[in-house]
Amino acid sequence: MSRAPAAPPRWTATVAGEWLKLRAMRGTLVIACLGPILGTALCVLLAVAVGLESDGWSEQDRAEFDPVLFPLVSGIVSGVLLVVLGVRAGACEYRAGLVRLTLTVTPRRGRVLLAKIVVIAVASWVGFTAVTALAALAAQPVFHAYGLPYVTNADLAAGSEVRTLAAAIGLAPVFPLIGLALAVLTRSAAGALTSVLALLFAPAIAGGLLPAWWAAHVLSYLPGPASDSLSLTGSDDAGFLSPGVAVPVVAAWLALFLGAACRCLQRRDA
Repeated sequence: MSRAPAAPPRWTATVAGEWLKLRAMRGTLVIACLGPILGTALCVLLAVAVGLESDGWSEQDRAEFDPVLFPLVSGIVSGVLLVVLGVRAGACEYRAGLVRLTLTVTPRRGRVLLAKIVVIAVASWVGFTAVTALAALAAQPVFHAYGLPYVTNADLAAGSEVRTLAAAIGLAPVFPLIGLALAVLTRSAAGALTSVLALLFAPAIAGGLLPAWWAAHVLSYLPGPASDSLSLTGSDDAGFLSPGVAVPVVAAWLALFLGAACRCLQRRDA
């Protein structure tokens, strides 16, 4: 008598399985420790540098200094480390051959990719928020020691800086998810990581070398500048998109990369 095929695991079990695989990967603990340490250290060092230079500031310079958004400099470190985490989540299974076992247990490949997306998105939000909060707490005593403005309840109630901070946190999963998608497409951690870092940093380098028209009409529609248009305060400057344009641009890039990864995963042999 033939046995009935086993039922596929529930959605929550698939997500839990992807979370356990992410935790078990070599390097995940290192990334989780390095992010807060390096991000906080960078923020404190820059705060000390700003404090040393503040003696020559005018009253207008002191008034324009924003202690609420300053901790976002820690996002340079945490953002890159989260990209590495997203790339590893997509590529390590191919290198170890575990992807065959994953797809045997969960034949619906789209569900597997969606579970990875959920895990990386949540990890990015939590990680970026934690590093930013630690950097903010560490920088405030430095600002106070040098007589610079520091965060008060009135600053948090002002609204505009908090909205910018919330936008930066909300956009934290964008590049880790692009890294995940490119890792599934290329099956190579090195290739995917190089591609994501190029998307992240190349527009800023090329912007100074190309005519202004290219920066305003081509480079500004790439994922990095479009995300900056939402998370930076100078969104009305040349080279930045309005929020009404930047949101669909970022969403379209995510849909393009993740859609291509889903189609590739479903059509290509494991």
